[in-house]
Amino acid sequence: MTCTTSIPAGTIIKHHHGSSSSSPASVTTLQIVKRLQQIHSFLVSMPSLKPGDAVNRTFSELVALCIGVYPTSTVRSVVNHPLTQSLLPSLRTLASKGEYLLEKTWAEALTQEALKQTKQARNAATGLLQEFVYYDNYEQLVKMELHCLLGVDARLDRVVFVGSGPLPLSSILMASHCQLPVTNIDYCEDAIRISTDLVHSLHLQDKMHFFCGDATEYPFYQDADVVILGALVGADGDAKISFLDRIAEKMKSGAILLVRSAHALRTVLYPPLDEEGIPSTLAPVLEMHPQNEVVNSVILFKRK
Repeated sequence: MTCTTSIPAGTIIKHHHGSSSSSPASVTTLQIVKRLQQIHSFLVSMPSLKPGDAVNRTFSELVALCIGVYPTSTVRSVVNHPLTQSLLPSLRTLASKGEYLLEKTWAEALTQEALKQTKQARNAATGLLQEFVYYDNYEQLVKMELHCLLGVDARLDRVVFVGSGPLPLSSILMASHCQLPVTNIDYCEDAIRISTDLVHSLHLQDKMHFFCGDATEYPFYQDADVVILGALVGADGDAKISFLDRIAEKMKSGAILLVRSAHALRTVLYPPLDEEGIPSTLAPVLEMHPQNEVVNSVILFKRK
């Protein structure tokens, strides 16, 4: 199987040894904490987090703040600051809601636009996905993930994506790069309905399969070569570990579990994975931490 990928620039690869350092920045801990508080106050005050000029601008600033490169000591001070700690659960919830509504809005709009296209214009319809505001970010993330998977000689015949959401762009890009079908799992009926409509409007139903329900109840993990755990699966580190444990026990030996996590100040947006709680059935293989606009880290485990 051939996958067309290249590793994105500005990425740190970790094979569970060594460390990396950040370049210095002049911004102070208190400045970052204060801005996080201001952003949180604004988002909480909004009647809706649906896409709009003010909401989009604020979330963009939040992301830019979190992906900035700061000294390790600054990151540690910001994350451990009492005010930050008090805001983290709410900030992550707000970011999750905002991300869902953004994807939902775009998926519905793209579906309507794609339905206007004729079957002879499938390429044009699929090209509509590139209009999504974070398309390049997703493209870089998926290429990074495929690079990781190919680097550990993972089989890619059967891929399962847990937490695919209303706009399964990661799955679509992965299927496109490797010409493979992807099974998308989400507990939200609305997300599955919207994503299914989008996939059909783009004539991609042969590459995309869907399962609506509790991810731990999916009955075919033993057939999967790769299981991908989305960044929004699990409200905190403990919940992520719980998912890992229950999913890993159903996977076959040698299969790869890819977890989207976060590091540094990106943990304000997504809870990091506490690797000390990793179940004994999983062996850590590789970590990749982006230092560019890609938000999520990638951690690979092999089922023993």
